[in-house]
Amino acid sequence: MRVVNMKTANMKQQKGFTLIELIIVIIILGILAVTAAPKFLDISEDANEATITGVQGALQAATQLVRSKGRIDGVNSSQEYNNDADDQSIFIDGSEIFLDEGVAAPFASNVISMLDINAGTRTATTDVLTGFDFVAVMDATAAEDATEVRIYPVSEVGTSIDGTLDATALCYVSYFYDASGASSAPSISLPSSFSCS
Repeated sequence: MRVVNMKTANMKQQKGFTLIELIIVIIILGILAVTAAPKFLDISEDANEATITGVQGALQAATQLVRSKGRIDGVNSSQEYNNDADDQSIFIDGSEIFLDEGVAAPFASNVISMLDINAGTRTATTDVLTGFDFVAVMDATAAEDATEVRIYPVSEVGTSIDGTLDATALCYVSYFYDASGASSAPSISLPSSFSCS
């Protein structure tokens, strides 16, 4: 009778994967990666678009809240914002919001206060925006001259600075109010060719 060592017999039968099997698995993984990668690459574009659309909704709600709070507080709805000591303001959650004819005055830091978001302002293309989620830029260099504020995700601001809005940066929400015009309410909108990258 012959004695067979079971350990030795099992080791001789185990060979592992063949080279062909490993190559096939690598090819399958490569095909899956090529198929899945574009879906993951588009996520940041979709996320920026969804974020700006959310900011648009928040801005619309905040605008109504400011207008209502101003009426409750008895604000003079015909007084314009002039960036001086006579300007009217209200406080919401500890943030001072300056008013222009009863609505939030359209300058960058005012809109940031109204939204209570993590945003910075930009007066030069060299401004450091680290730590901010958004950037608010107005169409004038002086607050009392502004009629529009655009809010961009930090990655989408392009070359926009106060007084110079980048026409090629199309991922933003606009808060527009011109007290000298016939408009009684601010316009809150996305650009007609809204697109984030």
